[in-house]
Formats: sequence, structure tokens, C-alpha cells
Amino acid sequence: MTNNIIRFKTSNANSVQTNSAIIQSTGINPGSTSTYTLGSSIAKWSNVWADNFQGNASSASAIKFNSADYAGDTSAIASTTALRDSAGDLHANFFRGTATQAQYADLAEVYATTEEWPVGTVMAVGGEAEVKPASVSHHAVGVISAEPAYLMNSTAEGQAVGLKGRVPVRVKGPVSKGQPVYAWQDGVASTIASTGLVGIALESSTSDEEKLIECVLKV
Repeated sequence: MTNNIIRFKTSNANSVQTNSAIIQSTGINPGSTSTYTLGSSIAKWSNVWADNFQGNASSASAIKFNSADYAGDTSAIASTTALRDSAGDLHANFFRGTATQAQYADLAEVYATTEEWPVGTVMAVGGEAEVKPASVSHHAVGVISAEPAYLMNSTAEGQAVGLKGRVPVRVKGPVSKGQPVYAWQDGVASTIASTGLVGIALESSTSDEEKLIECVLKV
């Protein structure tokens, strides 16, 4: 003991004395910074109690919040901490907050259909369900969407119908970029003008066959 400091010294394998810990008025400290370990893999402390921990933890079984422990999980399970799964994705039932961007392109809503219509099918109100494939005399309300950026009524029965944004549209016949496309026949659009304006083509095609054309919706 010197200068009110108690030093613990032991000899290592080379018979060299090492100062592993010191006790002084401010507390117990290691003899040198980042050199010695408290406990080992085969000699563990049962519990260590403290008001605060400052440092790096190599692992943890749970995160404590408001006196409750929240274990990690890759599934959408209540009262757990969200962890990324093997694909790098996070799963939850709901997100509450502000999204600054979206990966996909259109705003859609689920409407009931009598059967599963292909992506790009132009839809109108009517039929045995809420919407049906649009024809030349119909007012188009949207287009069957593949991956909407925002989906309203997501838990309802039916299909996602794109209402705004850019979506692929089933178009028959040649079409030029910037040209309007209209409801034509059985959910397929064309450049033949009618009351059922669907959108503006963002790409061109000289094919007479049906194909998907990216369009800005104008329904």
C-alpha cells in the first residue's frame, strides 16, 4: 500500500510481477488500461450489478426497456426486438412513423374481383364484384398493380388496383412514348381514343401484339 492505494500483484508464467488491480478512494481499477480481464470463460461472475455500463458488449440475450426484457426475434412477434432475417429484412405487423421514400412506384387500393386478373389489366367499376376489366365504353378507374408503393385496404379481399403513379399496362398495337392509351377491350388498352383514358406511355413499341407498356396513370 502506497499513497493510499492498494495494489494487487502476482507473478505470470515468466515469473514477472504484474499489477492486475488497484484499490483507491475513487474505486477499483485495473492496473493498466485494456490489459486485464474480470472473470473468464470457465470462472464467471453470477451477476454484476451497476447503474450504468459503458463499453462494448459482445452479446446480449435481451434489451431492457421500462423494466421489461425484450429478446431479439426475426419474426413479427409482440414484445420482442426486431432483428434482420437471413435475407436482411425486418418483419413487423405495422410501421408507425414517417417514410421518406418508397421502393415501388404507384398508389393502389384493393378492390374485389371475380377472378385473378393479370398485372397491367385496365379495370372499371362493374360486374359481379366491385371492378371488372374495362372496355372501350367504360371509364377506367385503375390498373392491376404488381408491387404498389402504398397499398390502401391491404387486408381486404381482392386485387391491388393502381390509381396513381407509374405502372405497366397491357397495350395492344404500336405505341409511342408520350402517347395516351385508352381502355379498349377486356382490360387491354390501345392508342384508339375513347372515354376511358388510362395514362401516358413512358416507352415506345412497334409490336402489334399485346405487351406491357410502362405508363403514367391518368385515371
